[in-house]
Amino acid sequence: MSISRATRNNILITALFTFLGIVVGALFSVLMGRWWLSFSLIYGGTLGGTIAGLVTAVEFFVAEVYLDRGPMRLPFWQAFVLRTTVYGLIVILCIWLITGWVFNIPGTFEDPDLGKAVLFSLAAIAMGNVMLGVARLIGFRNLFRYVLGRYYNPHQEWRILMFLDIAGSTTLAEEIGDVRFHALLTDVFERLSYVVDEHGGEVHDYVGDEMIATWPVRSNSANANAVLCAFACFDSISRRAEAFQRRHGMVPTFRIGMHLGSIVAGAVGGMKQTIVYVGDAMNTASRIEQACREEGRDFLISEEVMNAVDVPSAVQVEKLGMRRLRGRSLPVELFSLTRKSG
Repeated sequence: MSISRATRNNILITALFTFLGIVVGALFSVLMGRWWLSFSLIYGGTLGGTIAGLVTAVEFFVAEVYLDRGPMRLPFWQAFVLRTTVYGLIVILCIWLITGWVFNIPGTFEDPDLGKAVLFSLAAIAMGNVMLGVARLIGFRNLFRYVLGRYYNPHQEWRILMFLDIAGSTTLAEEIGDVRFHALLTDVFERLSYVVDEHGGEVHDYVGDEMIATWPVRSNSANANAVLCAFACFDSISRRAEAFQRRHGMVPTFRIGMHLGSIVAGAVGGMKQTIVYVGDAMNTASRIEQACREEGRDFLISEEVMNAVDVPSAVQVEKLGMRRLRGRSLPVELFSLTRKSG
């Protein structure tokens, strides 16, 4: 049985936080100074690791699924309160079981230090919830890079850029109204964001009815994930056509343009900061997506992408030749990718 990339990532994150919980729990127990050193390390590590592991597992395998996705999605503050309440109960349950049952320490709830342990755990969990909310706004990888200072100064990166645009969005918004159209975009982009993550990419931004995803340039076989992702995006919506028809009264279609090139990445802004990509490659990728409509194609890539990927055997490549794209002085060679029939 194969495990999805998202599940593997969640397992690794749970293992990491369990380890951190062991370390922090052991240190906290030693600082409390109630028992001899070796017992404090074992007791605190066991308690901290259990709490951190359980809370992280519940977060990524339960709460994320039922609170942050689909029609059951809750506003941030409601999800925050519910999470903190549930995780607080987990903390108390773990303290009771591990202290009273595993280590057979009497008087768990009469312990004057119980309140300190619970408050410390809840503070750590609350901070983690806030960081989780921030990570979902800017992306987990971007948060990690931002904390490390990678985007403090602009720097150059080589990226595969995918621009995905909902077809006929202007007319569609007029027909169903802005509120229903926004709900449609939320549904579409939520599903596609997981497809991008599953194929090793990351969503850089949502601009109106457009999603921008990127991949770091690696080997040709690894770069092929970007091409596979594009087809997986089409498949993801197609598989849920009935649900989209029932929920939104239509099944969305979209066009994809893909390019490879150099961009400059960095944080911009003052009171509100965001990570911005600039460069000719961004403009070219956007123009290639727009060329899909002019060429009557769903998926176009540039010569740069074509030369950097191992095209999957199930994909049919059609060379369209050199095309002049709006906003560019030099023509770009385009290729149309479709699935081979049969």
